[in-house]
Amino acid sequence: MTRLINRLRLNSTSGTSKNVWLTALLIFLLLGANYMRLVMPEEIFAILTLGLSLFGFISLVCYIYLIIKGWPDLASNKKTVEILYIGLMTFVTILISLLPIKILIIILR
Repeated sequence: MTRLINRLRLNSTSGTSKNVWLTALLIFLLLGANYMRLVMPEEIFAILTLGLSLFGFISLVCYIYLIIKGWPDLASNKKTVEILYIGLMTFVTILISLLPIKILIIILR
């Protein structure tokens, strides 16, 4: 299990932060490839976007856990920056995760 955590970079704040941004980028690119019409079947598109969204949420939770674990060691200005950064990552993760669902609803009507 620890090898899996190390390979997915869920053991450091920089790794989990990169995971969140990379999953958002991959979902955005997947949406761009399927913009005018679906290039892939709807089921595969839904599974890929939901899987990437789930991995983004897991990475976000790991980032929050790692920040809470090291919270007493942070300076007060660093705590403020981390709170704002967590808010930004949460906003981006939720926004990027909801976009494919909205697009699938529009396409399947």
